[in-house]
Amino acid sequence: MSGLHIALIGPRGSGKSSTAVQLAGETGLPLSETDTMIEEREGQSVSGIFESMGEQRFREIESEVLEAVLSMPRRIISTGGGIVMNPGNRKLLSERTFSVYLRANPLALFRRIASDPASGKSRPPLTGLDPFQEMEVIAKMRDPLYRECAKLLLDTTRMKPPEVCRRILQELGER
Repeated sequence: MSGLHIALIGPRGSGKSSTAVQLAGETGLPLSETDTMIEEREGQSVSGIFESMGEQRFREIESEVLEAVLSMPRRIISTGGGIVMNPGNRKLLSERTFSVYLRANPLALFRRIASDPASGKSRPPLTGLDPFQEMEVIAKMRDPLYRECAKLLLDTTRMKPPEVCRRILQELGER
């Protein structure tokens, strides 16, 4: 296996968190979730940070946390969906991780988020559109950014985390 961190990138609902847990279990590597690290550092939820400090400040904190986690020993990193909004973050992910872009069609993303009430409450709305339209807009807008730094793209629309994990490990075994 490569000596790089394994970073999971993609939109909310694509399976990053559940796949990261599976990967950590399979590899024995520690797991870091950037949004959780941000919440612990700031003492409030991502939504609370957006509300009290604004998205720009949240993105600055997100970059600081990414740099910190990349300075740690090799691990599995589950990122927030918007981490690719910052060009510096895309560069770091490209250079210092084996980034896996987990994507799914907007309907699957919407259904996954709707079935997890905690996700909707902890993550801020980003556009003012209804939740399904927001999924479509955000996914389309960020897709080229995820692709820019991904070393592997997996469509998780019909895949469960164990299969996603297996595919990632197969890819790493071939490198």
